[in-house]
Amino acid sequence: MAGEQGNLVRRMYEEAWNEGRLDVIDEVCAPDYVGVGP
Repeated sequence: MAGEQGNLVRRMYEEAWNEGRLDVIDEVCAPDYVGVGP
């Protein structure tokens, strides 16, 4: 994945998940995003 989309995915994993910076989620996800998971 390249370009802006790849950067967003990288930020989600590196900054939000790995570093615990949950504020990043608000920056990279749409306001109406609904996470679906187990």
